[in-house]
Amino acid sequence: MARFCWFLGLELRRSELGRARVVIASHFRERVPDCWSSMFGSNHNWLRISRVLHCLGLCGLRDEQQALLQCLEELYQSGRARCASAMPHWRGRARQARWPSMRSRVFR
Repeated sequence: MARFCWFLGLELRRSELGRARVVIASHFRERVPDCWSSMFGSNHNWLRISRVLHCLGLCGLRDEQQALLQCLEELYQSGRARCASAMPHWRGRARQARWPSMRSRVFR
């Protein structure tokens, strides 16, 4: 997850309680041409984002899934990423894939 965030120009952080948070990284602007520029209304990397959101849910990593989705929402709302066509799909992928939390089983 951290490597994928880096690829997108984002950064995965953890709070003192271990909660995930995805924020814009210092190299975000460098990644815009490859990851966030949209020709014809989309970018092929956006399909990767969809798959990651889906897989995080299937693996029970709901905290990470929601942290990534929240960052995507912020990118869209701020105008840093013109991803209006992808947002409904990303929201849907985050809702579809739900598995009981792995953290509750693994970190007891």
